[in-house]
Amino acid sequence: MPQVTKRFSQKDIFFDWYTHALLQWQGANILFENLEWGDIPLHYRVGVIAPRRVNSAMTTTDLRIEDFEIVVDLGGDGTAQESFTLAMESVSYFVQKSTTFVEFSLDGKIFSMEGANGYDPGVKVARIIFLGGTPHGCSVDGLNVGEWSHDTNTGEFVVPVGKSPTGDFSVSINNWEIEIVIGSCNKL
Repeated sequence: MPQVTKRFSQKDIFFDWYTHALLQWQGANILFENLEWGDIPLHYRVGVIAPRRVNSAMTTTDLRIEDFEIVVDLGGDGTAQESFTLAMESVSYFVQKSTTFVEFSLDGKIFSMEGANGYDPGVKVARIIFLGGTPHGCSVDGLNVGEWSHDTNTGEFVVPVGKSPTGDFSVSINNWEIEIVIGSCNKL
């Protein structure tokens, strides 16, 4: 079986890309064992917002019709800064027709998505996945969401959104309990 060694030069906290498990690095080399040939150890750093497609695709054309999901990794203070600006564009024969720039932020209780909207990609933001807290309900643009889910093992909190990335929206978290505490996660 293949093995991979990753070097983390400082103590830091991450979430596993695949399992969403909370991990704390001790500032040393980490050996990942029992990997399959196609496995790549990936991690989110806490306090980061990462938009990604719900499904992968083999071509850019196929990928552009897939909805988005946004992974929000709570920092210890419950915030995640606008770590990513998503740029979507309509390009035909190397001519840029229009663009949409979207920014994300979380202030501890309210996740917001805002942008300059010039291009409608024809897809939705299907869901937002919050990592690192325990919620007690939520609302999207002021309307209560009853179909959210929370995994108590990983702290993954999934909110169905179904909003267009060309429109601003917000998700409010009710009575959020932040669970990112140094020393309380898996130490590697």
